[in-house]
Amino acid sequence: MKYIIFILLILPQLLPASSQLLLVISDDFHATTATLQRYELHNSHLHPVGAAVAVNLGRSGLGWSPSELEIPHNSHDPVKREGDGRAPSGIFYITGSFGYVAQTNPNMPHIQSSADLICVDDVHADTYNTIVPRAMASDATSFEIMRRQDDLYALGLTLSHNAKRIPYDGSCVFLHVEKAPGTPTAGCTSMSKNDLATVIRWLDITKKPLLVQVTSAYVPQVMKLLDQLKDL
Repeated sequence: MKYIIFILLILPQLLPASSQLLLVISDDFHATTATLQRYELHNSHLHPVGAAVAVNLGRSGLGWSPSELEIPHNSHDPVKREGDGRAPSGIFYITGSFGYVAQTNPNMPHIQSSADLICVDDVHADTYNTIVPRAMASDATSFEIMRRQDDLYALGLTLSHNAKRIPYDGSCVFLHVEKAPGTPTAGCTSMSKNDLATVIRWLDITKKPLLVQVTSAYVPQVMKLLDQLKDL
């Protein structure tokens, strides 16, 4: 609760560019579950939107990843790498939605997944960390099918994670539908389909929505850094 109070007090002055925020806080870097709270800025005051919801992190917890603003952290903290089972910790723009159905929120860019759509996780491929038709990634030997049979990608959100597509820094990191409550992911953040649908309907790309994903110990540092977003 003390972190929520802290955020409510200072975030109105810290988000001149981004006025929507998904804040995910875990207990530590090894936790595989966390809580997500939505916030929106109105008249220079930050307001929580809806109730906090439970989310699932990677099977190995969290690991620092290059993000919109680098958060000073301890050198012994885990760092995310390709295939390590960690969800990324940091500050990332939410760049769009995807799913099996046509666009449901006109305020967000949307990709409707077809049978041949993939996300490339082959670090040697030219299309590493991109969502493309299979025909455009002929050199990729490893990839994720975006229209999965288990429906984990029936709804999802894309992020600015590893936007420079640096090999081994991680790929195909999304917010997506959970397999079951409390079940870790391969390196994404998941939640119930209903909760994710609510988040997607609420988002507006013109408000430059952010995902901030950290452990509770780093919340104060993150809040100070968010003030720099106006210069991005």
